[in-house]
Amino acid sequence: MKFFFGLAFLVLVGVAIFAIQNSTAPAIDIKFLVWHIQTSLIYTILGTFVSGMIIVFFLWIPSAFRNSSQQRGLRKEIEIMEKTRRHDLEDRGQTSKEKEA
Repeated sequence: MKFFFGLAFLVLVGVAIFAIQNSTAPAIDIKFLVWHIQTSLIYTILGTFVSGMIIVFFLWIPSAFRNSSQQRGLRKEIEIMEKTRRHDLEDRGQTSKEKEA
């Protein structure tokens, strides 16, 4: 997870450097269906980058919740198994003591 955040930080720094170095980029026309927008090339690139990050984030959320709930269930299962094992070991200890007596 630390690797992912480090990589994301490096990409963010790279995009920031790119934006600063290309701040004098010429204006471009963007046409989409009925909209017509004139903006700087850097804003277009940054907008698509941020849009992509948001899409990836929303696609990642369901799997994160699914993994989290699965992890919680497995932890509960481990807890139950450990209690059962402890109980079984205690029962065996009592039966061996009864045999010795």
